[in-house]
Amino acid sequence: KSFSVPKAHRSAIVSINTLTPRKNTSRLIEAYRLLPHTTKQNHPLVLIGKNGGDTHALNAIHTARTDGENIHYLDYASDVVAQSYLMDARVFVYPSVYEGFGMQLLEAAAVGTAIACSDIPIFHEVIGDGAVYFSPEDTTQICKTLSNLLSQEELRQKITQSANKQLAMYSSERNIYTLKKLTL
Repeated sequence: KSFSVPKAHRSAIVSINTLTPRKNTSRLIEAYRLLPHTTKQNHPLVLIGKNGGDTHALNAIHTARTDGENIHYLDYASDVVAQSYLMDARVFVYPSVYEGFGMQLLEAAAVGTAIACSDIPIFHEVIGDGAVYFSPEDTTQICKTLSNLLSQEELRQKITQSANKQLAMYSSERNIYTLKKLTL
């Protein structure tokens, strides 16, 4: 199956997460609201993920949309639809306060989308130099990071190349080799 992302959503800032407080969606919305109007017109914020009980994030989405912000929330998207949005995104943003791994970082790297994410240890381990990092508690820093990535093609290319190199660490051949070494 294929899916075509609506033209108005291409070049978006995309975040794929279940809405739970640790995913930090409310701060992402606050940061997005700080971006210049023309930036937001050209780069909608597309949030994809089920509601996991974060009423604060849902209220922030509703308030922002009521205020005319260019924010779109898909509470459900098939893997095909989510991947299509990720492939057409200008930036993938992962503002989580803590994570066990961060598979979405690898998914963004696999399709060549520039990554902005929280400056937490596991994200450095997973994606290395393949992202621009920000403090998840600092909405101004999140905003500046997004603004820099959206406006600097050279920066986006640099980190996507680094992310692609980091992605090689997770190849099936490498994992099989590592597992074999452990069992010998």
